[in-house]
Amino acid sequence: MLSEETEQISTDFEEIKQHVTHMKELIRVQQDLLKRKKSENTETVELEQIVNEAVQITKGSITRHQIDLIIHSEPLNPIESDRHKILQILVNFISNAKQACEAYEQSERKIFVRCWSSKESKVCIEIEDTGIGIAEKDFLNLFSHGFTTKIDGHGFGLHSCKRLASELGGYIEAESNGIGSGARFRLFLPTNLAESI
Repeated sequence: MLSEETEQISTDFEEIKQHVTHMKELIRVQQDLLKRKKSENTETVELEQIVNEAVQITKGSITRHQIDLIIHSEPLNPIESDRHKILQILVNFISNAKQACEAYEQSERKIFVRCWSSKESKVCIEIEDTGIGIAEKDFLNLFSHGFTTKIDGHGFGLHSCKRLASELGGYIEAESNGIGSGARFRLFLPTNLAESI
């Protein structure tokens, strides 16, 4: 019993460390944005690596809530972009998917993460969940600053994601067939951020 508690504490501590590291990096990125041009933070990035990092950051909470996470990725070429902005968007998407699954009582709780090459020199990362879904009336304000459907939400997450996607030269799409039907969020990114700005 004691060893199980020790193991759980160790797992929780590692998760907190990952969150702190991630938050420190996000703060650094936001501070850099005030001083630098958009293109100065670009580097060659492997999307599969960023997806795996986002999954690791959120994995502990997903596992505790008994949600299955399934990843499928086509082989993708590296792209020129800002890895920390991509990571911030993906962590937000996966966290929202987890909360959507929590809010909807059902036997199957699943989150799907998919990556593929899109048209017009773009790549796509999709996060789909089997959670509560999005009402049609909420789509109009979904990315508006301060809009939220969560009791304890602040309405900053998706608005921030949309802004970051734009800074990356990409865009976000959201789909849902309504309450009880889950939701899909797609991040489309150019293969070369410098050329898209």
